Amino acid sequence: MLIVLLPEDHQDDGQAAPPLHWWRLERDGSVQEAGCDSLTLLKSRFAGQRLRALAPGTAVSLYRLDMPVRRAAAVRAALPYALEDQLSQDLDLLHCVPGPRRGDGRLAAAVVETERMERWQALFAAEQWRLESLVPLPELHAAQAPERGLLIRPSPWPSVAPQVLITSATEVPVLIEAGLLTLWLKRQLGVLPESERFVQAHGLTRADLGLEHDETIDVSEGPAETDIASALGYCLQPNPPLNLLTGPFAASMAAPPWRKMRSVMIAAGVLLAVLLAQFSLEWLTLARERDRLLVGIESVFQSS
Repeated sequence: MLIVLLPEDHQDDGQAAPPLHWWRLERDGSVQEAGCDSLTLLKSRFAGQRLRALAPGTAVSLYRLDMPVRRAAAVRAALPYALEDQLSQDLDLLHCVPGPRRGDGRLAAAVVETERMERWQALFAAEQWRLESLVPLPELHAAQAPERGLLIRPSPWPSVAPQVLITSATEVPVLIEAGLLTLWLKRQLGVLPESERFVQAHGLTRADLGLEHDETIDVSEGPAETDIASALGYCLQPNPPLNLLTGPFAASMAAPPWRKMRSVMIAAGVLLAVLLAQFSLEWLTLARERDRLLVGIESVFQSS
């Protein structure tokens, strides 16, 4: 399977498609190859590989919501309205996607601009390459949350500017620019309950966090963790729980035309086999009848 990371910047029409960071995985999840190339070159090298993509964290917003409804269709219908108070853009310009239920019962959800989704899909359509799934990059780290508080570490993912990865037992995983960390962290710590005002900083110091003068926040420092391979294992699931290719963008997830017609093709093959067998039996019967008539005719002429 081939995994590609989509670009962070918003491309204008007419611009050349940027190179994409990519990883090729084996069935056991190990990374066999990695690089950064154009989609055209990747298609020429890995045309037969299954393809999945990651949406950059700066382009997709993740949420956790209290959604009492459980039926999938009802959740999809209610989701935009449940998010309305948290969104600054018109709902008609956004693509809202429900995800799995977390351990606390709240629903995970993702929001991305419709125009951005269209541009992403156009990249693969231009190469006539079927995309199986499109997963928000931070979602790959949702299972790596600490038991309490916040876990902050340098992002292992390639990006235009250095980023940090933040995971929490009660909030969504976040990827933000390192320069915005202090502002984001102070605002987030202000809304966390007292029991959750704890920070584990892997590969970062109190000064990096902007907390060198704040002794009210417990900070536990540790070594950085940069294991991309384990995070990419999320993409190997047959159906990733939070996949942006839904609704109007689900076309690329559809089975190829030949696969849709597989049952019809099988039936047609069985029918053809039956007809061929019937034709063969009739041909043999006619051949035997012909031979019998020839023998009869020869015996008549011999007797005369």
